[in-house]
Amino acid sequence: MQLDKRFYAFILINFIIACLTPFQTMANGAKILFNTILFIFIIYSLLDLSKKENFKIKFKNFIIIWCMVAGFIDLFCILNFNTPFSASFMDILLATQTDEIKNFLDFYLGMNDNLILMCIYVALCVLIFVIKKDFILTINKKFVNGFLILCAVAILIPIGNWILKDKPPYHLLKKFAERVNILKIPYSAGEGIIHTKTYLNEYKNSKQALEANLKNNPDYITQNNANITNVVVVIGESASRDFMQIYGYDLANTPNLQKASKGLLGGGQAFVFDDVISPEANTNAVFHTLLNFSDYENKEMPWFYQMNLLDIMRLAGYHTMWLSNQGKFSIFGNIPATLSDRADIQRYTDITNTAPQTYDGKLLDLYDKNKHFLGDKNFIIFHLIGSHLRYSGRFPKSYAKFHPADINPKGLHIKSQKDLQIVSDYVNTFYYTDDVLAKIFERFQDSDSIVFYLSDHAQDVFQTKHSAGHQCSDFGVEIPFIIYVSKTFMAKHKDKVEEIKSALKKPFMTDDFIQSLLPLIGITTKDNIEAKNIFSPQFDSKRKRFYCGTKEYKGR
Repeated sequence: MQLDKRFYAFILINFIIACLTPFQTMANGAKILFNTILFIFIIYSLLDLSKKENFKIKFKNFIIIWCMVAGFIDLFCILNFNTPFSASFMDILLATQTDEIKNFLDFYLGMNDNLILMCIYVALCVLIFVIKKDFILTINKKFVNGFLILCAVAILIPIGNWILKDKPPYHLLKKFAERVNILKIPYSAGEGIIHTKTYLNEYKNSKQALEANLKNNPDYITQNNANITNVVVVIGESASRDFMQIYGYDLANTPNLQKASKGLLGGGQAFVFDDVISPEANTNAVFHTLLNFSDYENKEMPWFYQMNLLDIMRLAGYHTMWLSNQGKFSIFGNIPATLSDRADIQRYTDITNTAPQTYDGKLLDLYDKNKHFLGDKNFIIFHLIGSHLRYSGRFPKSYAKFHPADINPKGLHIKSQKDLQIVSDYVNTFYYTDDVLAKIFERFQDSDSIVFYLSDHAQDVFQTKHSAGHQCSDFGVEIPFIIYVSKTFMAKHKDKVEEIKSALKKPFMTDDFIQSLLPLIGITTKDNIEAKNIFSPQFDSKRKRFYCGTKEYKGR
């Protein structure tokens, strides 16, 4: 058997990925290297059994080309998201609308670092085939045969355990697949597909049980003093408070929120919360917890078996409405779209998400056309596209107030004029969202209304490194959280206004949003916990906030 340059290149690519993977331990890196060598040696040993030279050459070329493609995918993910490709990444991809994927690729492949990476990587890969000189190492035939016998024995032992003791070797296969890049990509893709389809199917199948549970559990709501006419939740997208004037940013991109915070917008008042983060850095993962009783401490039970805000509000006598500027259909479905089915009325600006530009202002028209469905007590969700990639496509040209020359690059990993343009586009998304929020406030300012505005997650825009977008970093979860109350609300619910004022400085994570919203508006359930209610004097302000599963947020 002859080991050639393709053999060495396969090992080298996997080793480089392991070295560049953040938080990689030396022990795990050694395991990756061992599994990589073992895998490619097995492939070469099996190929050596064939006498068809043309087949061997083609198969070796296929293996190394697939390894190169998988290596590029991993490098791209590490550079932009601080992690190699995984099943979690696939979950996000499958819950994303096709138009969003296009915007995502346009944005990231247009960044200089990614273009340079692509060019260098492709050039190096081509060199492997262009350079004619090879480095052949010949392995003794007897050694190869002995090696294959040992491999066969190693495979038969777990198979025997499976047959005799009913212990399938899934964990061994999983570990092996995760450590060799050409196996990891299809394995992660398959695992992501199975996981996404499973939980969406389980949720759909659980609907009947949930309906039965609602009927059989009339005492679920332990107290219902809710008498506010309109309870409104505005869920933003990818909004970072670090780039908003209302939170201290140095450009005036939230003038209406500034006025509202001083009581100068329609007579109502906006209250700004200083220290709020999201539990995750992508939309689908955030919705695992945002509108139901799942949270970091209560994650053993799947989110779709937890009571959700829409059903509770219906039980409490509210008409429920979901208005969205995000497409309902993705590759396999997504949690926001699935949750929207629990509302009495669901309306989408573009249900297929195929329109080239649908700005959030369209939601105002959507509300005006459907408000005749509302009654004496209403719960309304506005789901914005907000500051989603691509930033330049999230606001009309008339809102392009800020330009690269206006951006202060201090503290940002800026390398070019193009980077400044990305930041200015992001800043302009807030200028437009500010106007949309003002018009939402305006529609409720003359009634007894409370409006909650928060973002699903934030964006890390050149703050940790030279990259912009989703990032499991402190910057990637620092979101705005603002409550607007009408003048009628302030007159009728002075106690609630005081509760809001008392909570403005408290540290909070939005996986407990439902734990706080319900008691504030006068509803408590069997699942409510006082220590998780930010508006309660018993709120646990020392709760550790873990985001993206394991990262603790300690503030800055």
